[in-house]
Amino acid sequence: MKFRLIALLASALVPALCAEEPEIVVKARSYLGTEDALNSVRTIHLVGTVMKTVSGNSKTDVTANVDIFFEEPFRESVVLLAADRISHTALDNFEAWQQVQTPRAPGQAAIDPSRASQLTLLGSDQTWALRADTLENLGFYRGVLRTGGAIKDLGQELVDGISCEKVFFTYSPSINYVRYFDLRTGRLVMSETLGGAHIRESGEILAGGVRFPKMIATVETDPASKGSTTTYTFEKITINERAPDGLFTVPMLQPVPQIPGTAAPAPTK
Repeated sequence: MKFRLIALLASALVPALCAEEPEIVVKARSYLGTEDALNSVRTIHLVGTVMKTVSGNSKTDVTANVDIFFEEPFRESVVLLAADRISHTALDNFEAWQQVQTPRAPGQAAIDPSRASQLTLLGSDQTWALRADTLENLGFYRGVLRTGGAIKDLGQELVDGISCEKVFFTYSPSINYVRYFDLRTGRLVMSETLGGAHIRESGEILAGGVRFPKMIATVETDPASKGSTTTYTFEKITINERAPDGLFTVPMLQPVPQIPGTAAPAPTK
């Protein structure tokens, strides 16, 4: 989850890329854990809360419980439990979907299949973005190379007073990531997106010998966002946990019950 961002550079500005790792990426992986520990990760399960705030307007604050699950090679599930609704967004290889149910009953932790809900199949752009997100979280800076993408070292830059190496990751002209790594330790200092959002991680949770962030804060700077900040705070992270059956697959909606005394419409020829 590191919910790591969509590109700072437009496709016309993409630099010449290589399919090799810069030394700073090797150091960044080493900061997170040993190669054996990183390569052993098959699933990641993150549980916590997410809050979205808009600068200067506390009435817009939104808080929800969040449950995120990644599974190799291309499976992702994000369940948001807000006060008034449940939202489940998932990826199952090349199928991506979102199901929303309102209102949420007290204590309800999953979408109730016996109640009405809205199911939407996501388009190709959203599906490919989720596939990249899954690789990002399970690949620990190396996922981009698994699908023919590339990494480019863009040189040194000072961020938050820290000497960093700026690295450009590209999956396609429309799916790119820019990260700044501490030259001394390899720690990820900041990430940026195409829209100018700034993403910072803080705190630490150790799971299976791998370092994960306890908190991820994304500050949107484009005019449409009005200075919004989205903060994920994780309480528990586990690796190589078995996912619940059917977590990623497109749900089958229940048939609409017939009103007594009415007949079902005749089939069309």
